[in-house]
Parts: sequence; C-alpha cells; structure tokens
Amino acid sequence: MLDIVRSTPNGNGLDSVNGRGLERRKLTLDQRVDLAADLASGRRLLHPSIKSTAASLKITPAQVSERLRARARQEAEWRAAEARWRVQNEAEAVNTAVDSIVSEWRLSSPEAREAAFRTIGASEIWDILARIVV
Repeated sequence: MLDIVRSTPNGNGLDSVNGRGLERRKLTLDQRVDLAADLASGRRLLHPSIKSTAASLKITPAQVSERLRARARQEAEWRAAEARWRVQNEAEAVNTAVDSIVSEWRLSSPEAREAAFRTIGASEIWDILARIVV
C-alpha cells in the first residue's frame, strides 16, 4: 500500500517548507497537490506557522508564543547554569592541584625546592611571579 509513498533522497537530505506565508504562495493546483504528496510522504517537512499550528490545536497564537518564550527563557537559564557549573568544576580542579602543590612544597626540604626550581626553569617561575605581582 505504501509503494506510492516511496521516497528517494535528493542528495541534500530532506527538504523543508516554511509554513509562514504558505497560503500566499502562488502555486498551481498541480504544484499544491505535489507539495501535499511530498508532505504526506515525509519527503519534505513542513514547519508550520504559529498561527496555523494554534488553529490546528484549537488554541490561540498568543498561547503558543508565550510557551515558546518560556522555553527560550528556560533554555537560557540552563545554559547559564551549565556555564556556572563548568566554571565551578574548573575552579575546584585548580584548587585541588594547588592543594597538592602546596602540600608537597611544605613537606620538601630546601634542597628539594631548589632542585624543583631548576627543573621548572627560572623563566617560567618569573613569568608566574610577574602575573601575581602585577
């Protein structure tokens, strides 16, 4: 039965049709039938307008718009919370590394500290000191 709905890829993936202004398009009857067949078969996707979606579901466009705004706000809040979480995790990782370095520094002898300075290199140590002082 679904042999009439065979879809063949066009090489670009699925085409989509924006529903905004769909009624204003100047399509012939044959073009409208082709478009309807493409949409029904899934060959093309329809992204309906807020107005037509609201009418189909017997709600107002204002209700749809408000829900879209609420979702956008929630998504922005999630992104901000995720960014704060990422910064917090990075800070905790740095603090853990600092605690480890400070603990080892305090446990080491002056000779071991001198050897560590030589291994690290004076230029790297001066670069860090310059960033702290300035």
